Amino acid sequence: MEFMTVEDVATALHLKNSKTIYNWLYSGSLPRSITVKIGKNLFFIKEKFEDFITKQNEEQLHESV
Repeated sequence: MEFMTVEDVATALHLKNSKTIYNWLYSGSLPRSITVKIGKNLFFIKEKFEDFITKQNEEQLHESV
């Protein structure tokens, strides 16, 4: 199982500020189920994150058609 930091996720989504990721988690735009907390650090489970992004992209494609 591979993990991604919040900064890794922000970079993957082309965001300049990683605080946006925390805001999206807090608001529910990103599900907590794709994260794991180890101590005080929050990590994303890479496979679940990639699956989530793929699913969101597919949903947007179907909505736009």
